[in-house]
Amino acid sequence: MDRDRSEGGEATPSRSPAERVLRITILVLAAALVLGTVYALATDTRGRAARSSPGPRIDVPREGEAVYSRLGTIRASTRDDPPAVVAVSIAFPYPAGDRAFKEELDDKAARLREACAAFFAEKSAESLHPAFEGALKSELRDRLNAQLSLGRIRELWFGDFAVVR
Repeated sequence: MDRDRSEGGEATPSRSPAERVLRITILVLAAALVLGTVYALATDTRGRAARSSPGPRIDVPREGEAVYSRLGTIRASTRDDPPAVVAVSIAFPYPAGDRAFKEELDDKAARLREACAAFFAEKSAESLHPAFEGALKSELRDRLNAQLSLGRIRELWFGDFAVVR
């Protein structure tokens, strides 16, 4: 009784219930794979996802803006014992046609550099972790804006940012 007779009279081996379940599972998975592939190709899911992802952020000025980068690289020691050394290049966009604001920035560049160095000197190395970069930029931007009267910095860009212990 190991063999069953099919309609054509050929002998076929009988299959156990576990083997049948395994075969059905494989067929269902293969069908799902084929249907999923057809669906993805028909809807262009992967291409749409690639086109919608922003990719790496590159800080570039918007139209009508210039970049102020004359603060250069700021170096400071943190409040830790022993202190870590912070080196950061700071730049920011400003309205390209605002000559008065540009002149104020140039006139106060040394004071703005000192404010940046004092800001980083108040921080611990742990508080300068990249996870806190957004909060650091906001706080530093507000501190720099307190020094300015003819315009406002709306965002800061950190070019090189290193904390060395």
